[in-house]
Amino acid sequence: MQHPQTISDFKAVSLNVMHSSTQVTDEFYSVLSVAELQNRIQNLGNQPGQEESQEELFKEFEAFLRWKKGQN
Repeated sequence: MQHPQTISDFKAVSLNVMHSSTQVTDEFYSVLSVAELQNRIQNLGNQPGQEESQEELFKEFEAFLRWKKGQN
């Protein structure tokens, strides 16, 4: 299960496959090799979409500030 980015995503997948709980989904789909586990732990802070979403948020905030200045 490499695609869910949040616990809510994981829960949605679990419900979609009609599992009674996320524990069942985890037991069947989240088996990690030792190498994959180490890689994921080492890269926790380097999520590919994270920088983009923060940059996107910053751009939205800048746009809001420009809009706000135009109102005064």
